[in-house]
Amino acid sequence: MIGTVAHTGHPDDLIDDLIARCGGEVLAPAGRRAGGEYDLLTDGHVTRTDMRRLVASGLISPHGVPADVLADRFGWQGDAGSFVDHYVATALGGLAVRRERRAGDSWVDRERPDEDDAPAATMTGAVRDLTGPCLDYLSRLVYGPKRDYASTYAMAVCGHCPMPADPGTEWAGKARRKVDHYLKGGAK
Repeated sequence: MIGTVAHTGHPDDLIDDLIARCGGEVLAPAGRRAGGEYDLLTDGHVTRTDMRRLVASGLISPHGVPADVLADRFGWQGDAGSFVDHYVATALGGLAVRRERRAGDSWVDRERPDEDDAPAATMTGAVRDLTGPCLDYLSRLVYGPKRDYASTYAMAVCGHCPMPADPGTEWAGKARRKVDHYLKGGAK
């Protein structure tokens, strides 16, 4: 989940070690009254992209603790400013190592197919029966069980698989109504 530190359990994971040494706490962002310990973050030494990575990974969070408190929990012997430098460098290094460990290539590194070739190359017969708005709706679903149920339901309505069992939730009924609407040519 975005904004929550993921623990890998890998024995030499830098981020797992960093969070363990900080007592399970993460760094709070620089606030309006932040002191000089946050100069690394506030003076533009950390790129916007890296800041986004730190926040998205949960290593910098509004629910975190101030730099001086975190340095104390860590057992840091220097000042809070040098601790922030160490924390950010370790966190970014740990994120880079985690990226290297992940299997497969990153979506960022992939080449986008030509627009003319993409629909014909990727659509199977069953998917061709789904309307564009229905496909758009299904692609926007984030919650795994809902996405799986709605996709299977759409394929069943098109006659390509058996009807899935109704999970009996409120979102299932909404998903069925939306799929039916989009398959009948309804707009987004």
